[in-house]
Amino acid sequence: MRSPRYPSKERPSLSAAIALVVALLSSPGPASAAVSVPISITQAWSRPAIETGVVYLTLRNTSGKSDELIGAKTPIASHAELHQSMTNSGPMGEMASMHPVRLVVVPAHGSIVFQPGGYHIMLIGLKKPLRAGMSFPLELEFRNAGRLTTAVSVRPIE
Repeated sequence: MRSPRYPSKERPSLSAAIALVVALLSSPGPASAAVSVPISITQAWSRPAIETGVVYLTLRNTSGKSDELIGAKTPIASHAELHQSMTNSGPMGEMASMHPVRLVVVPAHGSIVFQPGGYHIMLIGLKKPLRAGMSFPLELEFRNAGRLTTAVSVRPIE
């Protein structure tokens, strides 16, 4: 099959074709295609680290239904795990412990803060050291909201 022939004045230019494709891809779709995600991720930060890192952040759920954070991943680490730190009192005094958790519930119309001494995301097998001032992407997977990505800032140790 032969391609159509255009007189030289009517032949579309490559730059015009590229401009059309870019315009079509960057234009917003119909209003009904807009999707509101009920989970927001804010204040994502980490500390400088060499082999194992940590991420802290805040999750806010604007939905009337709770959701569950069920996983995390980032290209800068071999894998990421949801963890919780706890302090328990015992006969020898207070003992701190940390353990992985399968999921973290984000309550309906509520928020949860990942912070030192509580929930956090462990970055196992860093592929390069985390240095103050850099940032990296982190993808979080929620049971209902799906996968959301945020940027994590590496803050200096104070």
